[in-house]
Amino acid sequence: MSDYIKINKKEGYYIQKPSICPHCQKGIDSIVLKPFVEDYYTQTYLYVPMKCPICQNVFISKYQYNLMTQAFIVLSRGSEPIEIIGGNKIKKEFDEEINNISPMFVKMYNEAFVAEQSGCEEIICAAYRRAFEFLMKDFAINYNKAKKEKIIHMNLSQVVNEYSPDEETKELLTRTAWLGNDFTHYENKHEDFNVSDLKKTN
Repeated sequence: MSDYIKINKKEGYYIQKPSICPHCQKGIDSIVLKPFVEDYYTQTYLYVPMKCPICQNVFISKYQYNLMTQAFIVLSRGSEPIEIIGGNKIKKEFDEEINNISPMFVKMYNEAFVAEQSGCEEIICAAYRRAFEFLMKDFAINYNKAKKEKIIHMNLSQVVNEYSPDEETKELLTRTAWLGNDFTHYENKHEDFNVSDLKKTN
C-alpha cells in the first residue's frame, strides 16, 4: 500500500508500506509513526517506524532516500523498503505447481528474500537472478524431459529464447534475464533499475 510520508514542512516522500506484519504475519495497513532521515557514509536512508494495528508491535521500514528520483518513484507507486527492522523475517508462499516443478527456486528465492529484509543490498539481485535461472531451467526440463542434459548446459538467454511458452511471456522473461545479468557485473548498464524492478519482472 502506497503512502506519502511528510519528513519536514517542505519535503515528503512516497513509500510502499509493508503489507504483512513481520511480528504476527497478518495482512495489515500499518500505522505510520514519526519518520526520520539518517546519513550512513555516502548513503542517506529514510527510516519509518510503523505499528501493527493487530498485534500492536512496532517495526521499522528502511528506504533509500533520494528526492531526485521521486518522479520515478511516484510512477512506480512509491519506494519499496530495502530492509524491515524488527519482527521475524517473512517468506513468500508459492503455489503447489511451482513447488513441484522447482523446489530449488522456492528455496533460493526465499533465501534472497530473507537477505533483502536483512538489508543485504549488494547480493540480493544476484541471488534473485540465480533463483530465476533455476525456475526457467526446471520449467523447461519439466516439459522437455528428453532434453534435460541439453537444457542444463544452456545459458539462461538460450533457455528463455527456446522454451518460453509464448511471445508475450518470452519478452517479459528476456527482460528479467538481462536485468538480472546486469546486477552480476562490475559495471551496471542500467543504473536506474533496482531489485524492485527485477522482482516485478518475475
